[in-house]
Parts: sequence; C-alpha cells; structure tokens
Amino acid sequence: MSITQLVTSGPLILALPVAAAAGAVTFLSPCCLPLVPGYLSFVTGMAGAGGPSSPAVPASAPAAAAAAGASRVAVAAPPLAATAAVPPRGRVVAGTALFVLGFSVVFVAYGAALGGLGHLLTGHARALTQVLGGLTILLGLLFAGALDRFSFAGRIARPAISCL
Repeated sequence: MSITQLVTSGPLILALPVAAAAGAVTFLSPCCLPLVPGYLSFVTGMAGAGGPSSPAVPASAPAAAAAAGASRVAVAAPPLAATAAVPPRGRVVAGTALFVLGFSVVFVAYGAALGGLGHLLTGHARALTQVLGGLTILLGLLFAGALDRFSFAGRIARPAISCL
C-alpha cells in the first residue's frame, strides 16, 4: 500500500478529525490547562516587546524652564495612542514555535531518559520482583503486628526540629 492510498483511504480520513478532537479535549485536561496562562503571557510578552515605545520628555526641558525663572513648569504627558500597535506576526509565530519546541525537547528528553531506565530495569526484572516482593511481605508482617516482639518494630523515628 502506498502513501497516497493510505492518505486517501477511509480509515485515515476518519482518523484525522478524531485526532483533532482528542487534541482539543486533551487541551482541557488538568495536565495541559495550567500551561495556558504561561503560554499566553509568553506569546503576548513576545508580541509586545517589538512595539513602539512612548516618547520620552527631554531631561533638559524642566531645567531650562527653572533657569529662566519660571515659577511653574508645565510638562505635557505623551499622547495616548488611538490604536494599539499591531505586533509583528513573525515575532509572535517565532515565540509560539520556540515555546512548543522547548516543551517538545524537554518531554522527548524525559522520554528517552525514562525509556533507558525502563530498559535497564527490564534486564533485571526477575531480581527486582523478588526483592520488592520480599519487601512487601516484610512490610505486611510489620503492619499486621507479627514483628512486634522485635525492638525495631515499635520504634518511631522523628526528625529533631531545632528552633533558631
């Protein structure tokens, strides 16, 4: 089966809207939704960084008026812009792309690292199963009270808190 046949076949054409809907639902999940404010502030911060700055009042104007003997100095406020400056689209797109790329790199690195750890642990699965099974049995006996006659079983370890 060629790529063209795969793309134009029924199952893939049906899978695309299902995948898009799943992505929209995932966006509202508790794992992704807290990232939205940071994403929006990052993108709007990038968008506002390229805007025009307000005109500065020259520092010599009040000093010149005071030297001329004027008792009152009137400094005009910079005019308010009637419309907000439109941020450059390329900068917003670049900020969005870098944000997504940064998260992708982090999660791919986590996946590779934890996949390697899983591969390492799979090689020792039998020994790990035996050790963790023995630990589970020991903790079960301790919880059931079967080890109460030993001094270590009833001991409670509390860290010492010193007041400064």
